[in-house]
Amino acid sequence: MAAVDRKIDQATGEFVVENGRLQLVTGADAAGQRIFARLHTLIREWFSDLSFGIPFVTDVFVSAPQLNFISGIFKTEILAGAGGTSFLKSFDATIDTSTRVLTVDSEVQFSEDETITVSETF
Repeated sequence: MAAVDRKIDQATGEFVVENGRLQLVTGADAAGQRIFARLHTLIREWFSDLSFGIPFVTDVFVSAPQLNFISGIFKTEILAGAGGTSFLKSFDATIDTSTRVLTVDSEVQFSEDETITVSETF
């Protein structure tokens, strides 16, 4: 049986309710939500699992960022969120040092016929 999650509006962080009913997601949509949550959570933010999330303060937004190291962190979190036998089809991370902006673009093969596109800016 596939995992079922509550549908979350990524813009507001609120559960999606339509016609008085809580909306649910499964499959690649649910995995996409899990990836989004992992990438937007500071490490040690979630009391139940202190290893969950990204170490933004200690490893990402530092004075001399190491792109290879940071890429490894994000790849690990993306695959953990996707779960199962998922694998990265593509991954690209860039840092604009003048604006201190990190951009992550990735495509995850979730199942034989489903892919998840991840495109986030931090």
